[in-house]
Amino acid sequence: MDEKIEYGATHLVSGCGVHSDEVADELSSHESALRKLPLPYSLALRLRDAGVAPEVVSEYVGVDEAALEGVYRIAEAKLNAAENQNCCRQ
Repeated sequence: MDEKIEYGATHLVSGCGVHSDEVADELSSHESALRKLPLPYSLALRLRDAGVAPEVVSEYVGVDEAALEGVYRIAEAKLNAAENQNCCRQ
């Protein structure tokens, strides 16, 4: 028994019409500021905000748990500065 496979043309079906560059432009000012921070500070704030236990955050960030509050303070200061810089540019 001979089986035939037929191929048809592929048609693009547009979903909502949003392009990837438009999505990137729609980041919140908070997210945009977080992305400007050095990775350890951004990671520490993201993990803390997600409710991750301090001992786990300190392990990921690579600091002693006793120093974590200081890391958060520095990260928040850097985040505030980055958010203020975003506000001034808009």
